[in-house]
Amino acid sequence: MKKVVCFRQGTFLLIYRKGRETMKMDNKKTIRGPEILESIGVGLWMIRTNKETGYSEMYADKVLQKILGIEKELSPGDFYSYWFCRVTDSYYNYINNNLNFVIQDNRVIQLEYVWEHPKKGNITIRCIVAKAEDDENHVRVQGLFIPSGEKVEYFR
Repeated sequence: MKKVVCFRQGTFLLIYRKGRETMKMDNKKTIRGPEILESIGVGLWMIRTNKETGYSEMYADKVLQKILGIEKELSPGDFYSYWFCRVTDSYYNYINNNLNFVIQDNRVIQLEYVWEHPKKGNITIRCIVAKAEDDENHVRVQGLFIPSGEKVEYFR
């Protein structure tokens, strides 16, 4: 067996779309999407923004909280501030413009940006973003975070 190291790429959107479901296989085994995402270190999130005030909240699973170095529970508003205030300055417009694009055109996109981790310093984050269903007062986007450059080891 030869050990190979490669970078994660590409297939996470399919996993995300199926992540909330439990898929059955022909041989009676079960694939549990959330367990797969957790085991490969992919975090799920949702941002909800009030249409009138612009106030934003962020919700995330425990995997994303770990990726972002969060050690205590934060309110959704504080969580959003924690995340957005650590985005490297040169990426603010890039993120805002692309989130607006997702909201207006209802498209799925991938973003990559530099984020200041509290312990690791600047890290590259890759995320896939999709528009979620709006309610009367809020617009929502959701997706997944992948720490870019994280290595996955496998054998062949």
